[in-house]
Amino acid sequence: MGVSYWAAWSELDFAIKLYLGGFKSSFVRPTPSARTPDLLAQRDEVSLTIEVTSIDPQPARGILLGAWLTMRNVALERGCTSDGIFSRVPKRKELAEIESRVREASAEANEKGGQVIFNIPSLMTCFVSPWKLVYKLPERWRNGINMPATRRISLGERISRCIREKSDGQLKKARAGVVAIYDQQYFMDVQGRDREEVEWEKSLEIGDLLATYPNVIAAILVRPFNSVIELATKKEVQEDMAVLQHSLPRFEGESIQMWRNPLFSERSVFDSMLECLTEYPARLRTP
Repeated sequence: MGVSYWAAWSELDFAIKLYLGGFKSSFVRPTPSARTPDLLAQRDEVSLTIEVTSIDPQPARGILLGAWLTMRNVALERGCTSDGIFSRVPKRKELAEIESRVREASAEANEKGGQVIFNIPSLMTCFVSPWKLVYKLPERWRNGINMPATRRISLGERISRCIREKSDGQLKKARAGVVAIYDQQYFMDVQGRDREEVEWEKSLEIGDLLATYPNVIAAILVRPFNSVIELATKKEVQEDMAVLQHSLPRFEGESIQMWRNPLFSERSVFDSMLECLTEYPARLRTP
């Protein structure tokens, strides 16, 4: 699923949730001169400005792994091996260039029957060779690809980064803003054993972060997943947090976590969103 497809799907999914919850919603036309939110929604006296975003599907370690697998697989498909060194984490847009350069180098290595070296300045140097000539690669990089070390970024920290970025940007002028964050990497087994959750302390920090943005009422984490069985509906509500989990049609489900701005005085606005998301599965199944 491509990044642009996922972004559009997430916006449509959240718009459907609002529509089935009785909100009149509309998409905001993007402008080149300003960072605009994605949706405007209204129900009765509640008016919301919503920015739909996603947690980066490939944090630093994932991008490095993706680059390594790309180099290995593209070369392997052509009977070659590729080794070398990265000086930094590639940008996502650079992955396509890496794939193209390895493909070209593999073809050249097979054609001339020897080693090919290519360089992307400040990013990487790569050595490509037919398998039978792998012994000619520099010994230092013969058995792998050297990559910089990366720090694991927790789920809670990544959520906080999204909230900060969108509150300072698209929601800066909103009266009652909502950050809806989709996690497209949340593919778990039916028991949910393989998922990372937001730690309790980090949940409190997310609430504290929201309190520094008086016009942002809530942050919502939506985590779609596949489910081959009908899961029991889960709803846990605390003072400034709520956790939902439910099954959806077509062997799908979703987990939702909500954080309320503890300093936003109009509690009914948050409750309106909570009711909308809680009743979504039943409304989705209603003919």
